[in-house]
Amino acid sequence: TPFGNPFIALCARDCGLTPPRDSISQSVSGFVVGEQYRLDFQQAAESHDNFAEEDSVVNVSISGATPATADFSADSVAAGNYFADWKAQSLVFTANATTLTFTFAGVASEQNHVESGIDNISVSRINDTSSSAPIPTLSAYGLLLAILVLLVVGVLRLRQ
Repeated sequence: TPFGNPFIALCARDCGLTPPRDSISQSVSGFVVGEQYRLDFQQAAESHDNFAEEDSVVNVSISGATPATADFSADSVAAGNYFADWKAQSLVFTANATTLTFTFAGVASEQNHVESGIDNISVSRINDTSSSAPIPTLSAYGLLLAILVLLVVGVLRLRQ
């Protein structure tokens, strides 16, 4: 992939024509309940049939978040397209817990000729309230009062 090796191949047909079952999960902690985050990843298709113009579909589910699930698709253009065309995907979600479990699953295509690859997965916080707090400033009157106090203190020191 353009993002380095390895990457994850989600074989919706289990790479052997058996029922769909390939997925990968990871639990991650440190989320703030009620805050929004964005999951970003890259997706590509691998086609096994010259006539298959099916999309590669990946289901992303996040336990402990809203929305809890979403499907993403990437085009499969022709046989031999071995994970060559990577597509950026993203999902905005709200954390409902401090620990979330992310699951990526390959979704079986209609004709079972397309598999999904994912890579370059990241999560970032969207509305970080801790860094957007206003910087305390003096009002115009407070600033004038501070200057006046400094002048009075300076004058008193000169008289000593």
